[in-house]
Amino acid sequence: MRRAILLIFALTVAVSACTTQEREEWRNGPAPTCATTSRGRLLLIAQSVPEATLIPCIGDLPPGWEFSRAHTRTPSSVLAFRNDTFDLNADVVLSPSCDLSDARQAESPTPGTQLYVSTDGKTMSFTFDGGCIQFEYQTRQLAESDEGQSLIEGVPFMTRDTLRELSGWTL
Repeated sequence: MRRAILLIFALTVAVSACTTQEREEWRNGPAPTCATTSRGRLLLIAQSVPEATLIPCIGDLPPGWEFSRAHTRTPSSVLAFRNDTFDLNADVVLSPSCDLSDARQAESPTPGTQLYVSTDGKTMSFTFDGGCIQFEYQTRQLAESDEGQSLIEGVPFMTRDTLRELSGWTL
């Protein structure tokens, strides 16, 4: 009888550990890269803002940047990054729209988008049909640095049509 109780206890602990690990992996990873092998997380991001024609994905991250986590919840998604040089964070947020009341328009490096930079210099908002992608930096110094600007290149935008073709899903 004692062995049976110990066996049940051991199995309960083992199953609990596996369940916790699976939940942690689902919440924290895998990174939503632009590669076709990681479409699952991109599909969740696309579904969080169903009208968005562009979806942020992780390309070749420049030196100094690492992906921290993704948080997807309708009506927005957040990709969080950490910069080693500045020891600061930056978020890339997909949402249906942006508050541009304290922003000025600038020349956009991304075709099909309009770029707005906040007056405090910490937020860059790319607007397009059906949505907005904002790069939110902790400090203006990081946003204006070469490393801050390189994050924009490391997080390109995939069209919803391309994601449809890659996934076979009707999004």
